[in-house]
Amino acid sequence: MFKALTLIETAVTLAILSLALFFLSPVVFSLSDQVKVEREAELVRSFFYQVQTQARFTKQSYETYINHHQENWCIIALAKTEEKSTACNCFNPQLCGLKGRYLVYHNQFPSVELRTNKLFPSRFMTVNGSSGNLEAGCLAFYSPSAQRLMDFDAYGVINVPARNARTLCKSLI
Repeated sequence: MFKALTLIETAVTLAILSLALFFLSPVVFSLSDQVKVEREAELVRSFFYQVQTQARFTKQSYETYINHHQENWCIIALAKTEEKSTACNCFNPQLCGLKGRYLVYHNQFPSVELRTNKLFPSRFMTVNGSSGNLEAGCLAFYSPSAQRLMDFDAYGVINVPARNARTLCKSLI
């Protein structure tokens, strides 16, 4: 026969489950932040590789600008033309009067903050179309419980260094 659960056993079981949930939920949320930061960093890395590929394919240099507004941020890559280039706000690219090619990236996770020393209207970097080289630079992806750095070196390599690695980008965190 089946043994019936008493009211006391049920109450003790619910108390243990609620305590376990109370102590495990911060761990789950911090893992969620780490996953979001890692995913955002990978998406931005893919965007910059796409810009590099486009620049090499067309043999044209691209300028990138990063804009930040509250929880939203974006990156725009503009093909350089013969004319003097002007900074373009990636939240409103239609206002820039763009004549050439451009690529835009908008953040996917509003809880992940982007930090850099070169925000709009300053140019973040130039991607050389003939050699594929980049300007050296740093980006930091930040949320309350997770951080990730991205290091751009002059030879066109985009590094995501280990957390304990030495890098000039540590000042962004």
